[in-house]
Amino acid sequence: MRVLLAHGADLKRTQKNGTTASCVANTCVPNALACNGNLLTTCNADGSGTLSGGTDCSATQQTCGQNGACATKICEPNHGSCAGNTVYLCDHWGTNSYAALTCGSGMHCFTSGDRADCAIDACSPGKAGCVGESFGQCGADGNSITNASVCSDSSQVCSEQGCAASSMNTVDPTPKASDGGSSGMYGNAFDVSNARTLTAIEIYLNLLFSYDLRWQIYERDGLTDEPNPEPKWILRYQVTSNDSGAGFHSSGPLSFPLLAGHTYLFGVEVLASGPNTNIWFTYQHGPNVPQTLPFARTAGMVEMSAASKVGDTVSAKTFGGDQLLYQRLTTSAP
Repeated sequence: MRVLLAHGADLKRTQKNGTTASCVANTCVPNALACNGNLLTTCNADGSGTLSGGTDCSATQQTCGQNGACATKICEPNHGSCAGNTVYLCDHWGTNSYAALTCGSGMHCFTSGDRADCAIDACSPGKAGCVGESFGQCGADGNSITNASVCSDSSQVCSEQGCAASSMNTVDPTPKASDGGSSGMYGNAFDVSNARTLTAIEIYLNLLFSYDLRWQIYERDGLTDEPNPEPKWILRYQVTSNDSGAGFHSSGPLSFPLLAGHTYLFGVEVLASGPNTNIWFTYQHGPNVPQTLPFARTAGMVEMSAASKVGDTVSAKTFGGDQLLYQRLTTSAP
């Protein structure tokens, strides 16, 4: 889910630049009360900015609000939150929180950093399933387990079949569509909740020729500001295989530790190989309805271009409101 908060202003002022002139948006209403950060002040006569001085709303533990007055802060500006199964969003000033989305059947509200969204439940009520590393009968809420076996107590992981040495989980967006790929890396990002060891990455590709596949694991830079639309990703591991044809293509055996509370990106870059200098392939993707795995939650598809790389650090946007890549992950106990 993507929600944009817009704060418009009339186009009234004329700005000259050399021999040209253009209209630019006012930043506030001329001569009216306005906010300069948390300072309540007055807009200047032409609407281009605020006057100096004013009242510091912080002095009374308040915030400068939409209506040009100090007001009680009730939420974090532009942050999402959950109340039951409803997603709430806080406005730009932190003075109002409103219902943006109600999660439907088989879904629940969750928060991650500054955002809130609806995710598919961890299990199907009344059926056997996993919630974290606990296996048993799924509760009525789709996110709890009764008669649980705690797999981690026996150094195992929770799988669809019960506690096991390893587990394969599929990210399967529905409906799926095919798209043509070019240079760059394609993968999904995951917010890891339970530590595990990643032992294989698989992505569904239709490779028209034989290509080298560079499998890559990135970790999101924890120091990156959460609202940043293009966070930093740090390369942690890569390995190359070679393959052709349509189906799930694999990285081969891996042994990469996944830490709880960290965000990782698992993806593949298709490279020219031998005489095949033109890269022709397709991948499958679908709408990003966040999926809850026993050890992680999907955070969205990421595409990294070669131009965005600076050494082992990449700036790349998470398409959290748009897509998920058709992918399988195999993991074992940490």
